[in-house]
Amino acid sequence: MTDDEIIATMFDEVKAVNVPADVEFAAACEAMVETERRFQRLDRMANPKWADPKADPAPMCEYFDALESRYLTDKRLWELFTAGDRSVRSNRAYNEFRLVLLRSGSTKADA
Repeated sequence: MTDDEIIATMFDEVKAVNVPADVEFAAACEAMVETERRFQRLDRMANPKWADPKADPAPMCEYFDALESRYLTDKRLWELFTAGDRSVRSNRAYNEFRLVLLRSGSTKADA
């Protein structure tokens, strides 16, 4: 599926859920993008040397802190996006929104 097809279907789905258009939602989107970038940077740094018992544990601790932040920001954005609607349709719309958000790396509209 192309990005245009994803976006077209996403807006059909979003009409069915209550997506907050406030400052808190925008902040959650920005936090999600920033947290994902940080996690991806640390994930790329992951390599076998971390398995060495003599290696500095700081990178691994930072990795797990980033993993936790990734989960917390994703959950917060999901909660705001779905507004308590745990239906398959709402979750599918969130996942499509999340993909577009992370692919673009921006929370600003292009229109």
